[in-house]
Amino acid sequence: MTEKPSHGLEAEAGYARWPVGRLLSMALSESDEEVVDDLICALGMRGTREVFDQAVPLCQSTCHVERALGIRILGSLGECNHRFISDCFEVVLGSLNGEREENVIHAILQGFGKLHRYESIEPASRFRHHPNPEIRRAVVSAMLHREDALAVETLIGLTRDSEADTREWASFGLGSCIEWDSDALRDALAERLMDEDGYVRGDAIHGLAARGDSRVVPYLLEALTKPEPYNRELEAATLIADPALLPLLIALPEEGEDYYASTRTEAIEACTQAVSLASKGAGVPFKS
Repeated sequence: MTEKPSHGLEAEAGYARWPVGRLLSMALSESDEEVVDDLICALGMRGTREVFDQAVPLCQSTCHVERALGIRILGSLGECNHRFISDCFEVVLGSLNGEREENVIHAILQGFGKLHRYESIEPASRFRHHPNPEIRRAVVSAMLHREDALAVETLIGLTRDSEADTREWASFGLGSCIEWDSDALRDALAERLMDEDGYVRGDAIHGLAARGDSRVVPYLLEALTKPEPYNRELEAATLIADPALLPLLIALPEEGEDYYASTRTEAIEACTQAVSLASKGAGVPFKS
């Protein structure tokens, strides 16, 4: 019996020597989801027509487990090899018709996110109110990096989801993955400034700061009183560059992980420059 490669990069290198059929058979029989993920990644990285031709029949199987696996493989294939995106997307989109199994719907929505086609926005948006939180979370994946009114509207709704993980990713998608700017988008992020989840608050603060919205300043003043603010909050301090933040940034511990230290330094430099500009009467360019 051949030993399985370890997870991650070592797995990808090990599976590179295996035939496509063997990878598929193992993915169908494997119970360890991490191993299945590695196998799907290896098939996507293989990037051949053989992978596509063997995955498509799985998408048409009467077994929902096989359908979900086939769709996940096509999502990985299209993500890794752009010459297959159109073919993969056509199959994944068609698989949504009449599908009732939640694991397959979840795989389709995740596939939409990997294949980055604007045609997937409308069908994916239909599931934004689905009772399964994993499916709503997958809707967020399908909307990320889409400069599109319906995608923005869908993410705005999902920033109010009952699940913190969904709210976090929706807030991240609105605040950091697109350049779109509107009152509705800003107001949705502003609602999350008081979210019970710190990561959600951090993404909301970051998204508003990136748009120069001064509503973040009171929340940053509060956040920076903590001994270890989130990195997203330090990044936001750099973006908004309000002079009032400078004393708190200087008072923060200097030592920490490399990214924390460098981000704190950048925030101090940005706010110091803002103090200098303010002293010369230039002011700070807010969009309130």
